Amino acid sequence: MAVSQGVSLKEDLKDLVRKAEEIGRELSGKLKTNQLRKFHGHLTKIWSNYIYKKKDYRDNPEKFNEEILNELHFMKIFLAYQVGRDIEGIKELKEILEPLINEIKTPDEFEKFKKFYDAILAYHKFHSESEKSNRRTARR
Repeated sequence: MAVSQGVSLKEDLKDLVRKAEEIGRELSGKLKTNQLRKFHGHLTKIWSNYIYKKKDYRDNPEKFNEEILNELHFMKIFLAYQVGRDIEGIKELKEILEPLINEIKTPDEFEKFKKFYDAILAYHKFHSESEKSNRRTARR
């Protein structure tokens, strides 16, 4: 997955969305949506906690580190477990997300990461549905 080599949270959000589309397209042929949604479910729990205390986290970086970053780093364990289950496409996803998780140091970077992951999920679903539609049309 060539695009994974050049993904960084330091990039403009527009560039991240373009890369998320490429990643979503590449993963659509390898990874089922429910595998992405499992990670998304964990990320959404962290996000909900973050949104609930967003002002506190912005005012207190140490609290952000303890409560949000620690949970995000735990998600790398989840990815490693999924790779160990030998699910096609998960290794590529892990290679993309782990360095980004390591890059997160601030609430703004966390928000950018969440938007990037949401974009991957959306584009994966879009391209998966397009492929299904193309297969159905080809059978007729």
